[in-house]
Formats: sequence, structure tokens, C-alpha cells
Amino acid sequence: MVTVAGFEGQLPIAAGFSTSARRDGPGWSRPASVLIIDPNRDLGLRTARVAEQTQFRALVETDGLLGLGRVVEDRPDLVTLALDLEGLNGFELCKAIRADARLSSTAIIFVTDHDDHESRIRALDLGADDYVVHPFNPGELAARMRSALRRTQQLRSVSPLTGLPGNVEIVDAVKSLIDDEMPFALVHADLDHFKAFNDHYGFLRGDRILTETASAVVDSLVTVTGVPRFAGHIGGDDFALIVPPDEVEAVCGHVIETFDAIVPSFYDDVDRDRGWVEVADRQGVVRRHRLLSISLGVASTATRSIESPAEASVIAGHLKEFAKAVEGSAWRVDQRRD
Repeated sequence: MVTVAGFEGQLPIAAGFSTSARRDGPGWSRPASVLIIDPNRDLGLRTARVAEQTQFRALVETDGLLGLGRVVEDRPDLVTLALDLEGLNGFELCKAIRADARLSSTAIIFVTDHDDHESRIRALDLGADDYVVHPFNPGELAARMRSALRRTQQLRSVSPLTGLPGNVEIVDAVKSLIDDEMPFALVHADLDHFKAFNDHYGFLRGDRILTETASAVVDSLVTVTGVPRFAGHIGGDDFALIVPPDEVEAVCGHVIETFDAIVPSFYDDVDRDRGWVEVADRQGVVRRHRLLSISLGVASTATRSIESPAEASVIAGHLKEFAKAVEGSAWRVDQRRD
């Protein structure tokens, strides 16, 4: 392990990232991770210092082939590459990263002393996000790192409708918390009578209510003062929140209050006034369905241990069904103990 004067603590060389540092997407408050691959230890550590001072988590690898293995294993948010590397050179490494579908959203910046047009063009043609030449200005490099990460966030597993992280990101977030033994509450929310609403008014109005629900879910995070703070879109009318266990009541209350306030505006006057819509089922029988409401189920580590994302999902889904048994919007928290 190598330490750098002036750092708070130690900066590891090829010691591995914690999985908790992998995500910096919408709703997720953890810092992004940066892997610096540079055969010159001093230059690599200088780049790492910029990353650390930008509140990213940094790790340095000096070998190209080992660096590729580290990228595949740890899936950092950003990789900086030198050109002259042992095992694989920077161009080969960039090409290998871009050829791996699992790494499609990884940002790549070349940080090198090769200041020629041919190298710049080749790096960008291979899929690099940026090209920085030594000696660099620390402030400029930090800005380029932030810019590259913002661009690649758009490529992550997000809902095309709401822009929120999807199922893969939700599972990763829960797994990271479990691995780090951090307390959390997973909230599973979905809409009651959404299919009837969608069938009655059409998918365009249905999509509008989903985007408004997403806004209500994200806005609820303003009540959260601690970590984690995460909002995701599982799919359809299903959403997820990950928050501290002691703040889950305020979050659920905020979601329900906001959602119930916006729902009436999505109905025609006649439906809103009578409190229901009529929709034919698959057998052609016309049935009445109440206005939209939202049900939330909560799995929390406050009262029991949770061993996997799947377990958390099952618990939250089970509690959500209890909430659905109540007329109107409601939420229920698992109170069972180990």
C-alpha cells in the first residue's frame, strides 16, 4: 500500500474499491469511483489527488492488463488511461473496455504526455470521452472528470420515461448497503387502479401520471437528512426508495401527501366528482374502479437483518400488499424482529 503526503488517510494502489462507491446516479448520494491506470506512479498519484479532492474515490493501477481486470471486477465510474502501459497499451485498453457491454457506461479519459493530433484523434475514435495532456491544471482536470461522469450517467440503466435508475441500479444500491452493513429501509411503491386508469384515459395520460409519480417520489428525498438517499423506477407503476430507517415515516408521508394532491387533476370532471371510472374487463363486463391511490411497503433493517436484495424486495412487496388492503393511499412497515 502506498501513502501520499497530504492525503487524509491512505490512497491504495490496486487494493480494490468498495462496491458502495460505484454509483453516482440520480438519487444516489455516494461518491463516484475513479481508476487511474498509469505506469508512472507519481503521475498516477497526482491524478488520484485531483480525483480525491473532487470528492471521488480513487485507486491507482500501473499495469495495463491488470488494470483491465480491475475495471471488469470493480466497474469504476471513470477510468483514466496513460498510453504507455505494460501488458496492454492505452489504446488497446480503451478498445477492450468499449467492447465489453458490461462497461458501456464507464467514462474514459486519457491522461498522458503524448501531445500530438494523431493520438488525440485515435483515442476519441476508440470511444474515449476526453484527452488531457501532462502537465495538467488540477481544476481543469477535475472539471473534465465531472463532465465525463455527467455524460455517462445518461447511459446507465435508467427508465426512459422517468429518467430514474432502473432495476439493476436498485439491486446494486441495496447490495452495496448490505455489504457495507449500513442501515437502510427499502420502500416499494406502486399505484392502485393504474391499469383501469390507463385503459380508460389512454397511455399518454397514463405516462403523465407515471412521470408525476416519479417527481413525487424524488421530491420526498428532500425530507431526508442522512444517507442513503436513492429513488428508482422498477418499471411500469412500480417505484423504489432507499432511505435511513429512522426517516422512512416522513418519506412515505411526503410521497402520499404529494401524490394525493396531484391525482384529481388527471381526471375528467365527471369521473373526479363521482370518484370512479367505468372500464370493461376482459370478459366485457363493465366494472367501477376508484380513483388512483398509492401503496407503499417498507423493509427495514431497524428491526431485523436483511441478507440480500431479493429478501428486501420480498419483504417490501409483502408489506405493500397489506397497504393495498386499505382504501386509499397507505403505507406499512415491517415490524417483525429476528
